[in-house]
Amino acid sequence: MQATLGAANTPAYRGLAYIVFNDFALAPYGNSLAGAQVKAEVVKVGGSVFGYLRGALVPSLEPVTVNTYYASVSYFGDGEFLVFVPQFKYGGPIYPISYKGYRILPDASQQYLGIFSTGWLTGSASPCFGNLDVPGFAVVAETGGRIIVMTLNGDRATFLNDQGWFGAARVAKAGDDFFAEYPASGYRIARWSYAQGLGGAATFLAKSAVPSYSDCDQLEVFGDILYRIGPGFLTKFDKTSLIFLSQIALPTGIYWSLDVHADDDIYVHEAAGGRIYHWDGSSWTNTGMLTPSWSTANKTFRFNDGVLTVSISNWVFFYGTTTSIQTVTLASIVQAECLSSKLLTLGDIDTTELTQAVRGYRVSAVAALRSAIEPLQGSWPFDVVQHGYTIRFKLRGSASVATIAASELDARGVGDAPGVSITNSREMDLILPARARITYLDADRDYDSGEQYAERLNTAATNIQSIEMAIVLTSAEAAAIVERLLYLYWMERYDISFSLPPTRQVLESGDVIDVQATEANYNLRLAEITYEQDGRLSCKAKYNSSATYVPAALGVAGVPSSGNLALSGDPNTLFLDIPCILSVSDQPGFPVAMSGYTAGWNGGTLYKSADGEQTWFDVQGFAAPGAVAGVVSNATTILTTALIDKSSILVCAFPNSAPYSATELAVMNGANLFAYGWSGRWELMGVQSVELQVDGTYLLSSLHRGRFGTEQYVNTHEAGDSIVLLDANTIPFVLSDLNAIGVAGAYRSVTLGKTVDAASTQTFTYSGGNLKPLSPVYLNGNRHPTTNDWTLTWIRRTRIGGEWRDAVDASLGEASELYDVEIYSSSAYTTLKRTFASLASATTPYTSAQQVTDFGSNQATLYVKVYQLSADVGRGYPLTTSITR
Repeated sequence: MQATLGAANTPAYRGLAYIVFNDFALAPYGNSLAGAQVKAEVVKVGGSVFGYLRGALVPSLEPVTVNTYYASVSYFGDGEFLVFVPQFKYGGPIYPISYKGYRILPDASQQYLGIFSTGWLTGSASPCFGNLDVPGFAVVAETGGRIIVMTLNGDRATFLNDQGWFGAARVAKAGDDFFAEYPASGYRIARWSYAQGLGGAATFLAKSAVPSYSDCDQLEVFGDILYRIGPGFLTKFDKTSLIFLSQIALPTGIYWSLDVHADDDIYVHEAAGGRIYHWDGSSWTNTGMLTPSWSTANKTFRFNDGVLTVSISNWVFFYGTTTSIQTVTLASIVQAECLSSKLLTLGDIDTTELTQAVRGYRVSAVAALRSAIEPLQGSWPFDVVQHGYTIRFKLRGSASVATIAASELDARGVGDAPGVSITNSREMDLILPARARITYLDADRDYDSGEQYAERLNTAATNIQSIEMAIVLTSAEAAAIVERLLYLYWMERYDISFSLPPTRQVLESGDVIDVQATEANYNLRLAEITYEQDGRLSCKAKYNSSATYVPAALGVAGVPSSGNLALSGDPNTLFLDIPCILSVSDQPGFPVAMSGYTAGWNGGTLYKSADGEQTWFDVQGFAAPGAVAGVVSNATTILTTALIDKSSILVCAFPNSAPYSATELAVMNGANLFAYGWSGRWELMGVQSVELQVDGTYLLSSLHRGRFGTEQYVNTHEAGDSIVLLDANTIPFVLSDLNAIGVAGAYRSVTLGKTVDAASTQTFTYSGGNLKPLSPVYLNGNRHPTTNDWTLTWIRRTRIGGEWRDAVDASLGEASELYDVEIYSSSAYTTLKRTFASLASATTPYTSAQQVTDFGSNQATLYVKVYQLSADVGRGYPLTTSITR
């Protein structure tokens, strides 16, 4: 609230805990906070320690080996971090230079984002040597001085290179502006502007000389200031003009990492000692935060929201302040309750025996002091007795303090007739509980209500004693308490009465004594003592057994009803402009695959805007877990689609789903069909074999390539391509309109519970891929030996209804049979020589006269493209081939 309203405009509400909701989506909760259940944990006594929190191993995908010596890490927000790891292979870089992206989630699990390729075919042996900046999109500086812009909602990178800026470039980002330093002709800082999503090179804006000292170790932008850390100094520049402003001397040592939160709130990381120093606007203070021991070589460091993040080797380490919930003693609670009465002081009470640890105790109403203490007595039995001028809280189960001889019993006044030395009466067993049951606040179940019970089997009693305790317990603690209570009910069903002489006036209620009566020996707890006028003690007691107060019961922890808070995350949405694979898809529209990156993704909705993103309407809903979609980390090439591809193996990562294997017959019949590639080059292929690897990736093999007329895309793949299982149950067909073909549409994918405004816009242009006729096949023909006239023929295919049926030709699939044929000058297919348009049959002549007109001579080899025509979308996919006669 202070960040939004300002400290002077924010009410304090001291002593009151409250929650601020920022843009919380109320639609899933009936548009009311009353329907949104919020659980909070209030810690009154706790400790804060800065130290190691966890580590996350960044896995490797074979045959690539990971070297995060040059990895980059950055805070993503909400406890998540982003790691980009340069890809190496047998000691050298992979070309095109690429990075493996991971999102490290709050529970240290990883979301594999894919491989981000720059497209460079050459580069340094150590591709990544700089900073990473998120969210929105990432910026990575490379040793060759190149600046990379990588979008996080896709798997492609746009790379920038500003004329000869070479050297150890360090980068920072602020909005669409990028800042980098280079050592050419003296150290200089430059600023670019890059409009996200527009593509192309960045616009160079300004540059400035740096004061004469050596390497820059990190740049950081905060507000209107660009901060630069280097040997000896922290320097400030105006963000816009890059004019030098001032510099601050650093503490003794070498500092390679910087994190700015405000001009008077800056952290620097000492490379050699691992210490973190803080600048408060006037001086540096050693925070005492120590990172692990490692080489002083290149590493990345961030300190955001109280969490220090460091990447080293193939690990990402997290350090931060942890708040531990500390137990308090039973004595402290009893003291607090007594003092709150305003009738007692610490000198009036003695709680030294109440040493048990209490996890939590809820007082939800104003009531008498007795009612606040009684639940505690039920959990940890103790007596409240007067001891001189103090009130003593005496724990039960203690050792005997006195032994009473039989001669001391039946103490009586002078002249009184002898009486009964000891009386023993008991309640009827039938009125005692056969089962005791307690409900409590379960510490292992996020303080949900827990229940434990104990039962006495060898009794005719049927009563059940139920007790509610507003005390935080574990299941084992609760089971021990309820067992103790049950046996106390039965042990204390006896009431013992006797009289003692004045010599025993030192005894008081709650004491345990041994009584040696003539008929038996008793171990008793004094429950009540009446001091008679003549000094005698009239005592009432209960049986005592120390073992009863040390139960052996064990409880089994339950599962929280609410479970852990699920991390939903953003969806991954793929628009599949692909050929028609089902007859029901023979209409304007396209399949859409949406899935989550995490197991907590609970579904989403696709929205579209038809008025320049002013308003949005929902197009399609998607249930969790969504499509089986992932990323392929390698690329393959094949020679033919006529055979099952047994040599290619695709290495795939599916973040929130699992593919499966299928038989060869099932794949032949259309099962296990995948779309593999990217927009504009989707290949459809069947997959027979799927093998899960130890690192969580899958190997896909025995591939039926180039299905449904996509054979032209089998050799167009790149590392980092997407792959998605074409399952009609998880990938709906989204209807469109013929008028929308070729028109860019704005879409947003929104996870359930989030708002449309919070989602990013994806632009997709539907080309009518499912309405395009498939490319014809088997171009044939002959050239007349005398006239040199060509006659070309081909065989058409159909988009729909192409199943093999005896004595029935494949359906046409179009309103009429029409073709276009193009003749090109060479295998480059760049110079068009002649077009035969709207042919009504699958043949065309190409006369000698036409050849001479087009080429100047007759042609023995023709380079041909053949299209079947559609009344809706025009030309279909082309047959591109040559023929020689």
